[in-house]
Amino acid sequence: MPCESQFLRPTMRCRACAAPVLPEAAAAQALCAPCLREPLPLSRTWAAVDYGFPWRNLLLRLKHQEPGLATALAGLWKNSGAGTQAGAWAAAQADTQPSDATAAQQALSNVAWVLPVPASAARMQIRGYNHSRLLAQAWCVQSNSPGRLARSAWLLRVDEPATPQPATQQGASRAQRFRQLRNAFVVPPQARSAVQGQRILLIDDVMTTGATLSAAASALRQAGAADVCALVLARTASS
Repeated sequence: MPCESQFLRPTMRCRACAAPVLPEAAAAQALCAPCLREPLPLSRTWAAVDYGFPWRNLLLRLKHQEPGLATALAGLWKNSGAGTQAGAWAAAQADTQPSDATAAQQALSNVAWVLPVPASAARMQIRGYNHSRLLAQAWCVQSNSPGRLARSAWLLRVDEPATPQPATQQGASRAQRFRQLRNAFVVPPQARSAVQGQRILLIDDVMTTGATLSAAASALRQAGAADVCALVLARTASS
């Protein structure tokens, strides 16, 4: 991407939610204050960029009108170093050392499944595609591991209305958002055997409060997943 050299910069982040933190906190592998108060059901979260110029506009275009941007945007994970960090986590979970493979390949090497955060049926009807799945597909293809992409039916979203309601993410507090999404996802009975005992990597475009990814991770853990982490393109500055 032409803007990468100018705007893609390393950022110290909370290990659980990827919120920007001070360098001394990141060096100590510390959590941000919200994660210390209320631990997330995610082992780790990595973000490629902060949610701001120029990435915000590109992500909105991907989400609403330009699905073809997924391939270029998925490349940010490798080029930002987020994929390398994810690879180190995956290797540590398996008690192995990271190889010299590409960052994305490292991240996939010890993860059983890459699972994009699902959209509701109503959102799919409006947009015609799930942008998170397009990102996951592009990343897996770029990493020569398309077989790790999980089936859409393994994690379903059951709560999201087609028309935004008064208490949607815009304007909702962190606590409100977590309450709204507490039972937003479900692993169908026929998919439980596929996730039981497995390490799952969730993929999404933007992490704001962390409520969506936390709800998805909770559903997977309740279904028997051994561990769940997340990889997002962008993280907002605060939640």
